[in-house]
Amino acid sequence: MGAFDDAFASYYRAEGDFNEDPDDNDNWTGGILGAGSLNGTKYGISAARYPQRDIVNLTREDAAAIYKRDYWDRIGGDALPPVLAVEAFDAAMTHGVGRVPNWLREAIKLAQELGGVPVDGVMGPQTKAALGNPEIARAAALEFLAHRARFLMCDLGQQQRNATGLGWSRIIIERAAAIGAA
Repeated sequence: MGAFDDAFASYYRAEGDFNEDPDDNDNWTGGILGAGSLNGTKYGISAARYPQRDIVNLTREDAAAIYKRDYWDRIGGDALPPVLAVEAFDAAMTHGVGRVPNWLREAIKLAQELGGVPVDGVMGPQTKAALGNPEIARAAALEFLAHRARFLMCDLGQQQRNATGLGWSRIIIERAAAIGAA
């Protein structure tokens, strides 16, 4: 299995089957409780994000194609070492694709420092070679997680931080422990 397949399998297991809870904004095509149609969420594909999709009849293959096109390909997952690609994919799914490039740039800078490559935050051939070293790839993935954690703990508004901070802290720690064990 490739890195995308691993990342998708992990996310797929976490998201589960069809859900049409009327108290979940994501289940409504308008993205707000009671706005639009209650079409639900399946495998993490929500009516709010994909209002024209037939969510009930969405297959695992449909979901994989959406994730590959709208998330994996947009973050350049195939160009990253698997340990870093999986973290970038999870962050893109959870926080949006737009946040990922800055966190990747910081992770790449660390990989360049550790690999003796000129530090420019750009993924060139020397950086790819440095990231081929499993220790450097793990360090880069942990650096990525550190920037994600800062966003979760510091950059979100106070209300959201109070509501989700401990849960997000646990997720980041679990992900970091998995990287360390790899």
